[in-house]
Amino acid sequence: TENHRIYVKSKSAWLRADQLSVGDELLGPNGEPVTVNSIEKVEGVNDVYNLSLRGESHNFFTERILVHNIWKI
Repeated sequence: TENHRIYVKSKSAWLRADQLSVGDELLGPNGEPVTVNSIEKVEGVNDVYNLSLRGESHNFFTERILVHNIWKI
């Protein structure tokens, strides 16, 4: 969703998904950059899932990129 936070390695910052730009480098599971090649906004109703994580870290990898499951960092 638009408001999910994604770690942008090239900017050393957490950004909302709707703030990403083509060319941004995200963080892969082994520390490698994952470059944003294109952005597509999908309209309509879509199934989405929220995860609750135990412990202090709310970061996890999905689709080979580091994300955060709390909307406000």
